[in-house]
Amino acid sequence: MIKNEKLLEIVNGFRANKTELEHVEFKHNWHSEEELALDIVAISNTLIRRSINRGYIIFGIDDKTHSIVGTDFHYQQKKIKGTEIELCVQVNIHPKPNIEFTSIKVDGKWLTVIIISPQSEIMEYQNFEYIRIGTNTKKLKEFPSIRRELWNKVLAIDFEDVIIASNLSKSKVFDLLDTKAFIDMRKQAGISISEHQLLEELINSGFVTDNSDSTYNITNLGAYMFAKSISDFSSLEQKVPRVIVYNGSNKLDTKQDYRSKKGAANGFSLVLDVILDSIRIGESIGDDGIRRINYAFPQIALRELLANCIIHQDFSENGKQILIEIYDDRITFINPGVPLVKPMLFLGSPPVSRNETLAAQMYKLGICEQKGSGWQKIASSLDNDGFISPHSIVADGYTTITLRRRLPQNKLTKEEQALAVYYHTCVQYRDDQYTNNQSIRERFGLAKSSASVASKLINLAIEKGYIKHFDEKVGNKSMQYVPFWAGESIG
Repeated sequence: MIKNEKLLEIVNGFRANKTELEHVEFKHNWHSEEELALDIVAISNTLIRRSINRGYIIFGIDDKTHSIVGTDFHYQQKKIKGTEIELCVQVNIHPKPNIEFTSIKVDGKWLTVIIISPQSEIMEYQNFEYIRIGTNTKKLKEFPSIRRELWNKVLAIDFEDVIIASNLSKSKVFDLLDTKAFIDMRKQAGISISEHQLLEELINSGFVTDNSDSTYNITNLGAYMFAKSISDFSSLEQKVPRVIVYNGSNKLDTKQDYRSKKGAANGFSLVLDVILDSIRIGESIGDDGIRRINYAFPQIALRELLANCIIHQDFSENGKQILIEIYDDRITFINPGVPLVKPMLFLGSPPVSRNETLAAQMYKLGICEQKGSGWQKIASSLDNDGFISPHSIVADGYTTITLRRRLPQNKLTKEEQALAVYYHTCVQYRDDQYTNNQSIRERFGLAKSSASVASKLINLAIEKGYIKHFDEKVGNKSMQYVPFWAGESIG
């Protein structure tokens, strides 16, 4: 919250102008809930259009003379049908406005101030958009050129940079964000942060912004990654991972439904533990005498798939959540959004991320590796341990990756066999090696006498267009294979 001395300085600065500014509205007294809601919507949209950090509605100032006259509108006491005005005024506004009510006393007269921070979307009241034109509130549809301008501004806003909580004290920022986890995770990644460096590092990381008036804002990035309680940021509650464990191979019997209550970074290990606990298949003692837990899938593949979901989700897909579903025979990772590259090119395309800042911060925390290595690790771990290759589906605004439990080669479908050859070939190619009959036999655990079976698997992948000959001029015994995209521009 802005301190009273600073707020009075801001108010007097506005009063000194000859006319009201587009993002500032002076009023004497309360008129109606609808009028206030319209002004909030119009000013919020104007903030986006003008790239202004805060707007104000100030009760107790004459809008002609700008003199302080005081107001009888005291928001603490104002109710409509028993509901506080702070809640009531937001009912017909979408998305929920980022507003703060406060009061100050000047020369014995009360001012009620509503501080408005911009949203990342165009705001509506009862399904209509509004904008400030000079000192007037107008329907946006009456100004098509301004509406196009506003939409261009909205489309240019990165989700990570949007302010989700504004005008906070330093102590309030530390109350809302898990700063201990931030320090600990950075330290584990080799970056030490002292207590007196903490706020500066939060700002440098893009988690917090400084208003230069002893107040601070928390960004979507900061809240999403390090919320102590994600419920403190209601618009993000559906963005953190959820894990559902079923008994059997269908959804008839739910065994566990885990919803992350923390941010994506400080809650990452908790979500991963839930996944791993659900796929334990026993223990074994290695040659070194150390007891180890065995899992139904490679840990590294699960960790990277979870990190990929967090980093690559489409935050514009409202109401959609990262969902991990675990069945007796498979695990699926369901992520909001359509991938930026085709699933068959996850291993072949240049690295690209939908959320660059989020990806960079996850890397600094040691949650994910350098950009572009995630799918290499997923494919390599599955290929090396003889698992079925990941199956990808893009439909209904989601990207779904399914891993099935290990099966022998003769139990796989033709498509699964071809995909296994393809991913093996991708892994080989990324390691500067080529696929051949021997590597396929080793991949599927086939004996040397099963060279003809390996040849059939290779031909199947060729027929489907997944792999191609590296050099068709060599003899059959020396034949080598590469992914279909090898040597081509796919950026």
